[in-house]
Amino acid sequence: MRFTSFLAIVSLALPVLAQNGAEQDRTYYFTNPVSDAALSAAATAIRTVADIQRIDLDRPHSAVVMRATVDKLTSAEWMLQMLDRPAGSNTPTYGAAPEFRMPGKEDEAIRIFRFPDTATVPDMTAMVTSMRTIADVQRLFPYEAQKAIVARGPLDRVAAVEWLFHQLVPAPGTTVADVSADYSLPFLPRFPDNRIKIFRLHASATTADLTAMVTAIRTVADLQRLFPYEAQTAIIAAGEPENIRAAEWLIHDTQQPKPAEGAHQLQAAALSPQTGDSLVRIFYLPQAKNTGDLTPIVTRLRTEAGIQRLFPLASPQAIILRCRPDQMKLAEEIVSQAGAALE
Repeated sequence: MRFTSFLAIVSLALPVLAQNGAEQDRTYYFTNPVSDAALSAAATAIRTVADIQRIDLDRPHSAVVMRATVDKLTSAEWMLQMLDRPAGSNTPTYGAAPEFRMPGKEDEAIRIFRFPDTATVPDMTAMVTSMRTIADVQRLFPYEAQKAIVARGPLDRVAAVEWLFHQLVPAPGTTVADVSADYSLPFLPRFPDNRIKIFRLHASATTADLTAMVTAIRTVADLQRLFPYEAQTAIIAAGEPENIRAAEWLIHDTQQPKPAEGAHQLQAAALSPQTGDSLVRIFYLPQAKNTGDLTPIVTRLRTEAGIQRLFPLASPQAIILRCRPDQMKLAEEIVSQAGAALE
């Protein structure tokens, strides 16, 4: 009787231990053919997203062996089931992404986003980097075998990730705007007024053009959370409203088919309440043949006018700068003299 009672006590205690965080072993067998590389990637995805560190691979049986708490194992199994698909059965995520709510954390979820078959590995890598940079979601993993991204985070951040995905991977036949609507990021406590905006450059813009524009915006508009997405010839920006406004003005003005020769200016006082460098200006110099012609002008603006926030653009031939009103008159004289010398 004592032995039987002891067994009964143990059997009753096991569910309680499991509920309190006891670890269990579980094995998931892929039902569809999976390569060794994809099996390894699946294990890394589980470590990254489900936070399970004790994982072994049974390669001969296409299986993943895991040891963790029930909650973690449940989330890992859901992920593996979603990633265990026959080859050629990929369905891009054009609607709502599949979601798994984390047990005991109803404000946290895993979502999976699938790219169309035309997407490349660099496209997926760029998307993951932009999501980490802009939406501040760190538990992200690209699963190349299924052209999918697995993301986990608080609901508001995962929602921002989904918005980004749908903006940058639009459904076929969708007309995308050159400038997206704002998407608010209230969950960033240091920047409560932050928002995301996506700008698309003209279709002929090169990777070098995208990189140059990102650098110009960082230099002049004080926006640090910027990312170029080459697949859509787009720039993803996140920041305060006035910084976003300055970035939008810069992109819009320089993307005109034939920007007017001369100077275009934006008053941006909110960018510089302490320093007073509130004027953003673009000097167009179509007579310049390349950035080499612009370099001496940039040097003079730095040394003679004391302007440090400036950047030369090769296409169109222009110099973008931000300075104080008292510096602008000398800047105008320097650019005028240099422009006349180039003619």
